[in-house]
Amino acid sequence: MIHRLEAAGVGVGGGGGGGGEDGVERRRRREKEEEEDERGECGRGSEQEEEGERGGGRRRRVWEGKRAGEGKRWNIVGKEKVQGGGGGGGMYITLGVVWGRAEAGERLTKKMAGAMVVDPQEKEIHSSRHLKGMTDGHPFRPTLAAAKGIGDDTTNLVVMDLTSPAYMVWGATTDVGKTVVSGGLAAAALRSRSPSASAAERHVTYVKPVQTGFPADSDSRAVYTSVVKMMMARNGDGVDGIVTPSATSMEPRLPSWLSETSALTEMSVWQQSVGREGEGEGEAQAACATRQEDTRLFLECLTLWAWKNPVSPHLAVEMEGGLIKDETVVEGVKNVLWHFARQGKGQGQGKGKGGLTCPGADHEHGEELRRPVRQDSSGSLSIVETAGGVASPGPSGTLQCDLYRPLRMPALLVGDGRLGGISTTISSYELLRLRGYDVDAVVMIDYGLGNAAAVRRHLPASIVVVDLPLLPAAADSSPDPLDVWLLETEGRFMDLLDSLKRAHQSRRARREELARTATEILWWPFTQHGRMREEDVTVIDSRLGDSLAVWRRVPHVSSRVDRRDQSGGGGDKDDDDEEGEDLIVKQFDGCASWWTQGPNLRLQLQLAQAVGRATGRYGHVMFPEVANELSVKCAEMLLAGVGKGWARRVFFSDNGSTAVEVALKMAFRMYAIERGLIRSGRQLGSSSDLQILGLTGSYHGDTLGAMDAQAPSVFNGFLQQPWYSGRGVFLEPPKVEYKAGLWRIKVPPAYGDGIKAGELGDDDIQGVCCFSSRDEVFDLGRRNASPLVTIYRKFIDSSLQKHDDHQRAPPEGPRVAALIIETVLHGAGGMEMIDPLFQNVLVGECRKRAIPVVFDEVFTGCWRLGRESSMELLGCVPDIACYAKLMTGGVVPLAATLATGCVFDAFKGDSKIEALLHGHSYSAHPIGCSAAIEALSSFSNLVVNPNYVPDKHQLQELWDVELLREASFLGNINRVTAIGTVFAVELSVSDEASSGYASWSSADIIPKLRQKGIFARPLGNVIYVVVTPTTPPGKCSWLLQSVIDLLRSVD
Repeated sequence: MIHRLEAAGVGVGGGGGGGGEDGVERRRRREKEEEEDERGECGRGSEQEEEGERGGGRRRRVWEGKRAGEGKRWNIVGKEKVQGGGGGGGMYITLGVVWGRAEAGERLTKKMAGAMVVDPQEKEIHSSRHLKGMTDGHPFRPTLAAAKGIGDDTTNLVVMDLTSPAYMVWGATTDVGKTVVSGGLAAAALRSRSPSASAAERHVTYVKPVQTGFPADSDSRAVYTSVVKMMMARNGDGVDGIVTPSATSMEPRLPSWLSETSALTEMSVWQQSVGREGEGEGEAQAACATRQEDTRLFLECLTLWAWKNPVSPHLAVEMEGGLIKDETVVEGVKNVLWHFARQGKGQGQGKGKGGLTCPGADHEHGEELRRPVRQDSSGSLSIVETAGGVASPGPSGTLQCDLYRPLRMPALLVGDGRLGGISTTISSYELLRLRGYDVDAVVMIDYGLGNAAAVRRHLPASIVVVDLPLLPAAADSSPDPLDVWLLETEGRFMDLLDSLKRAHQSRRARREELARTATEILWWPFTQHGRMREEDVTVIDSRLGDSLAVWRRVPHVSSRVDRRDQSGGGGDKDDDDEEGEDLIVKQFDGCASWWTQGPNLRLQLQLAQAVGRATGRYGHVMFPEVANELSVKCAEMLLAGVGKGWARRVFFSDNGSTAVEVALKMAFRMYAIERGLIRSGRQLGSSSDLQILGLTGSYHGDTLGAMDAQAPSVFNGFLQQPWYSGRGVFLEPPKVEYKAGLWRIKVPPAYGDGIKAGELGDDDIQGVCCFSSRDEVFDLGRRNASPLVTIYRKFIDSSLQKHDDHQRAPPEGPRVAALIIETVLHGAGGMEMIDPLFQNVLVGECRKRAIPVVFDEVFTGCWRLGRESSMELLGCVPDIACYAKLMTGGVVPLAATLATGCVFDAFKGDSKIEALLHGHSYSAHPIGCSAAIEALSSFSNLVVNPNYVPDKHQLQELWDVELLREASFLGNINRVTAIGTVFAVELSVSDEASSGYASWSSADIIPKLRQKGIFARPLGNVIYVVVTPTTPPGKCSWLLQSVIDLLRSVD
């Protein structure tokens, strides 16, 4: 296995007079010093010089080092060639290769000029040490100042910089010309620059993340070679150049900003920079380090990971070892692009006027990076070329279209112009689109079959399709036929580049206008528009599993003097006219998009495929008296899961509020049949006196009927629902609060004249029932012997006396015809945990009175509380239960109301009017059912959801116990709630009027959470984080720690 490191630096051109020669001599002297250092560390060495005349010649160095006690050796080979140039100058080219080979069973211990050598038998590569950087000398992470609202450097938030065009080049299959297209595009980007363009406009980066068949085959080398040859052919000796200090061929190093990712099996760096004519070496190094205006062109070509065998990357890993995790590959590409984007924008170290301070990752040195005021960089270009086809496996075996999805870079697809290529090209396009990629162009090499024209007919008109002439056969001739081909097709590549630029600018413009347009035409739910500003709008680009990719425009900081200086001293310029940077920033979806989200990125892509299949197969079909495979299978899964052991029927609807209204209709019918209010389809009693039994603080939906089943609140007051009549008896429930390291049962005063110390048995602490762990709270087997059971029963019995006719005598007041409760946790009511013992006793008391029981599990069901159903926590079952939100993984709306056979039988009869006359146009729509099937099966699949514990049929604990305890001691909170996927804290407020949903007490905290990378929405003075059933516990700990640190800072 080849382990790494390949590096090359290229500068083309020559200085006027003797300036270029002086730079070469200084470089030679420096390299000789470095060579002596290398000999001292690495072993013996020799130097051979050929034709060492000034102004032209060739020399070769070879260092050899041996592993102790072994005959194996590694080589560092460097070549320099100096040719005569116009004006007495010279052409200076360096090319360096460093690589090591280890046979099975051996381990190389030498660190070759900073390159790390790893054991080929290691199955996985772990974190590498920090190495001296090629540029700024300290580790670098792509983060921005928290003051700009993007996040601190501990969260590594920035996903992509979209200010300049950046494209991922995909192939419909292997050997379709991706590398040729990448080279032609890179050359076009460099050639299209005008002499007056900014430094950033001359920056082109090519990255090959994964390469096999190395070093014989190197796409980065091929791109570098073709571009340099093309530039030389077009510009002759008039192109001035120097070698960047980061590309010193005799001292290759692993960049520190890349070593922040896990160790690599191999890395290859190819660089070219062009500097000012006649520039000396010292000045050249400074210029290249800061990318000032005297740097005319800059090209980097890099290979990040490579294997020797010319096979698919996953096979190369099997054959050679050195597995690279998917996250490492993505992080490596992201860091490389970010680093060179900063280079291209003239970023240097230190502070200065007009700069935006960027914390680095290395706090030990207190380093800061400065982003100076940047001129237009829309001409810069980054190209990332994939390996093989769109669905070819990466090193881990993950399909590349899934592997690189977190970056969601705009795509350029290189189609197949050969026989069968129409199919592979269109299939590849659809694969990319299905995963959320933006495909801007398709390029095809013409084999005379007209594939490009055929593909064009089947793609949207907005997709640019470019056909290129047939590639020439390889030949050992001068000039190289491929070089001639690239020169002849330069115009087409220029046109392609212009099309990509237009697509890029169109996306930038649309993103920029989204917030403004939204504030003008949208009416957002639960939003006070009187306080909304355009800058408060969050523009979401895409979803990344349990996180969001958020677009941010970061303006450049500059003074009016700076702008006059940049524009040659003329005229003022409004701040609004100044261009900013477009960044895609990752934020964890802390509210799970209103508690609906369940997938990680893997499941998200599976859901997308499931929805796509259902759309293609069914679209939508009506549901009454119709059976389709998806709706039947979804119902079967619900009955075997959340309905296991009690439910017999599934009624589909479209949202949680509707599912509740359906449940109330079912419960009232069952009650009326059992009480004799309906007989043989005829009404015998009044329905106006039927009410529900509910709990204060519960929330069952926004529709009128669901609102009437809730206690009075801000959600159903006169401002919101003038028709509200509160058709129910509402009990204030005992609540569970975690505070100061203890789980406390807070019993309302209405349950007695005060509970005296010692009255609650073993768990009594000064009249408060307390537990050291949450598990003890839910140990109902033990707690059923608690004195609280008697207290609860007495309170419930006294509350129902006037509304209960279980003795068959007419009640004094309205009849309680159904119990409806949010099980265990009241969501919209403030993330309040209800004592499970109380809800268990309440259900038992209703059973005694034959009152139908409805569980509202729209929020709490389908693994939200760590169990498939909260019934497992309560130790009892209902007659009817409602599900939505997590049921589909959060990708499409769908709801279900499950019922027992007795409830279903209450609607059977000969008359149609006895049936349940309720339904929706999209009842049981196949798209929603397909998503539910995929989500429900995946939550309990250990392969998809590592949090699932099969032997217990529950999720592992997601919230760190010690961090929860730490949070419970914070001085500015009233309580902590933590169960399943939910964590919440209630902030202390000065008075009761400042609490509740209408409170603005969290207004200052939420923006700071978003700066930390957590997208959150409060519930008044309650701050909560809802994760998915698939979120790793480590990420939950980061979320917890972030909230704790923030609350402590504002205490």
